[in-house]
Amino acid sequence: MSHLKSGPPSKTGPVGLPTRWKYISTRPRKSTRRGLSAGAYDTRAGHRLAIGDPRVCKSRTVGNEKQYALVLILDRSGSMRGGSPAKIEVATQALTRFALAAENLGIRVAVIDFIHGNARLVKPFSIETRHVQSSLLDTSCGGGTPLAEAIDLANDLIEAQRDDPLIISVGDDQTSADAVKDVIRRAYAPVCSLTIATDTDPGTLSGSASELATYYERQETVYSPERLNDRLDQFASLLAGL
Repeated sequence: MSHLKSGPPSKTGPVGLPTRWKYISTRPRKSTRRGLSAGAYDTRAGHRLAIGDPRVCKSRTVGNEKQYALVLILDRSGSMRGGSPAKIEVATQALTRFALAAENLGIRVAVIDFIHGNARLVKPFSIETRHVQSSLLDTSCGGGTPLAEAIDLANDLIEAQRDDPLIISVGDDQTSADAVKDVIRRAYAPVCSLTIATDTDPGTLSGSASELATYYERQETVYSPERLNDRLDQFASLLAGL
């Protein structure tokens, strides 16, 4: 298996991903503590002055780092064998690098894939990517593209999570567009796509991939491995905006 080269333009952060990822991990939650006897005067607590209660102040505090629940979907359908390099090779490396970098920043990650027509959970939130890295990098593929089923499974997985949710599909989007549109409309979380298109000319997409592009929260296309870092950087930007 060949190794993907990092894109030439950007400085890199954890696991070779752009430094924009660092901002995501250090972006804190802010909150206000009320009922204090020292700090800035809290206009909401003015009624306490009349009874001699000194707890009329407030203070801005920085809480824990913002938390995310990220579900990545890997397309292992038969069409992923195509391309030069093979789409499945680019997809597995992209998804694995993405998951490792995200977890390195404290982002909780789960991975779903589909092969031979079946969607399955291959890495729950509770297992670190490094423990299943070899299986994620495996380039086995075959069968159809039940992307709608996989998004449904991802949606069920994160619906009970309290963290900010995001679903990102990594594949060629050669599927039943109508079924995927319907599940995207019903999805609990934003659904994005990193479309692997090493089998097409830059600027072009397959019919279903082109049709789905406007339905995703964000869609980025990889036509060559050299631009992979730039495309992953776009998703780091999306996470920072949640």
